[in-house]
Amino acid sequence: MGIDLSTLTPAFDGGAQTGIPLWDFEDNDVPNIKSASYKYLDGQYQELTEETKIADVFNISLSTFDWCNELVGELEVEDLTFESMNSKWSNVWFSNIDLSELKNGEKTFLFTVTDQFGNIGTYEITANLKQASTSMWLSITGFLVIGSYLVLKRRKK
Repeated sequence: MGIDLSTLTPAFDGGAQTGIPLWDFEDNDVPNIKSASYKYLDGQYQELTEETKIADVFNISLSTFDWCNELVGELEVEDLTFESMNSKWSNVWFSNIDLSELKNGEKTFLFTVTDQFGNIGTYEITANLKQASTSMWLSITGFLVIGSYLVLKRRKK
């Protein structure tokens, strides 16, 4: 057809293992985590910030920027580690995060996202953990018992 194939980069030499590559699959860019959002199992996603007060089992969605669609996420909070459940396009999802083993107070959430080429991006944020304490539950239970006793006593009259 009148085309000099030797001028193409890389040169096409006609061998079975050579030719013109359509894509060069090499990625050196680190995945960028833009933000983290959380939601309780029956709620809407809200941004995870330093003002956030976590008090229940929740899900997390990371908003990422990476052309790779296959991202694997990990979340570390103190000694607890959670693996992502799924990723698609620019999101990485974690499900049923339960921090009830931890004490109240500020906790550092360390997110790590790895793409299929081994590039690792990290994101760190501090949020407040506000679990109901055992003494609070005992005091509430005490009020319920006393209230029930008074109601029953009043009905007997």
